[in-house]
Amino acid sequence: MKKKSSNINSKYLKEFFSVLFGVMFALFIDTLWSDHEHQELAEKAKRDILFEVQDNRNQIDSIIIEHKNTKELIDQYLEVLDKKRDTIDAEGEVTLKFELIEDTAWETAKISGAVTYMKLEELSKFNSLHKLQTIYMNNMEKFMEHSFTGMQLLSEKEKLIQMGYFIQSSITTEKQLIKKYEELLDEKK
Repeated sequence: MKKKSSNINSKYLKEFFSVLFGVMFALFIDTLWSDHEHQELAEKAKRDILFEVQDNRNQIDSIIIEHKNTKELIDQYLEVLDKKRDTIDAEGEVTLKFELIEDTAWETAKISGAVTYMKLEELSKFNSLHKLQTIYMNNMEKFMEHSFTGMQLLSEKEKLIQMGYFIQSSITTEKQLIKKYEELLDEKK
């Protein structure tokens, strides 16, 4: 028996490799374009987060001053109640002011998948800030909840002590937030 030789027509071979090369080139270009779009998405998310960080920083800068003044007023009221002081320097009632800090840009970046394309170092800093902001907002929420339920049964002195503790805790967290905000914003420059 004779073996049949398999001759491949060079014309078909050239066409096969031309099509293969064309498909591979198209996939390469598509990958480059996708990488470009992902980097653009990550950059936009970073800009949005930094813009939000600046807004949050401005809010915390103003609220920390009010919280320090409120803490001082609480301390004066406590001194009057303990009879260590006769009068209070400031007038008015003790009121607590809260500011909601935003995390919309961070949440949007997570939902859109932009965080996947950020540098690990940036991502770590943004995530750390977000966690600190969450702790801050949770503390505010818990105090508000407690003030509507448990504080009604307390004496004036006990209320002031708890408010003072809460304000001091808030000031500590606000200082940490300002430090994180400054770190992020200084890197932007």
